[in-house]
Amino acid sequence: MKTYLFTLGLHEDFAIRRLVSTNASKDDDIVLLIKSPISAGIKRALNALNAVTLKMGLKDPIVREVEISESIFQVVRKIGEILNGLKDPLVVDVSGGESRALMLGVILSLVIYKRIGRIYVEEDEDFYFSVEEFRTAVEGIGSETEVVLNNVVEAPGIKLEELAEKTGKKLKTVMNEVGLLKKKRLVYQKGRGEGVYPTTLGIVVNDSSRNYRGKKLRKR
Repeated sequence: MKTYLFTLGLHEDFAIRRLVSTNASKDDDIVLLIKSPISAGIKRALNALNAVTLKMGLKDPIVREVEISESIFQVVRKIGEILNGLKDPLVVDVSGGESRALMLGVILSLVIYKRIGRIYVEEDEDFYFSVEEFRTAVEGIGSETEVVLNNVVEAPGIKLEELAEKTGKKLKTVMNEVGLLKKKRLVYQKGRGEGVYPTTLGIVVNDSSRNYRGKKLRKR
């Protein structure tokens, strides 16, 4: 069972495509976030989506209106209250909706309230990212783990024994650090006992950490 979360605007077709492509089932919940007040155009899209979900044998979508205020964090708090009643994992699509603030509020809420799921955005072609990856990119990692990641980025495929030698850490400590990096999707191994490789996200986080350290050194 999963929960779908859509930002709905004047068009419902993106939501239908997402339900089909991710194999929505009759047990899944569907929640629609709509900017308040609901316009006539959005009501038309809502009615069209209701007709399709009925035909697909899915649950009726639940509508939640969100008032867009001057503070983005008031929007985040409102969405957070809505998320509180939803079960993970979440399948989120922010391709619809006429409000950029609503889209941003959804993404921030998912990260701040530590939810689990995948966020989709339709452009010329589909792309997505997980909430966990986004959170890692924002939060970064600890300094000791940074050292291990930096060595992996500089020498992709490095063995655990080499990592221990280069970092001056015990092998067991390095294994634990690599396990944490794998959990955060920053590195991967092609097989047990194989070398350690950085993911694209790992390279980005490492670049960010190096840039931050460089700025701190220049300020001294």
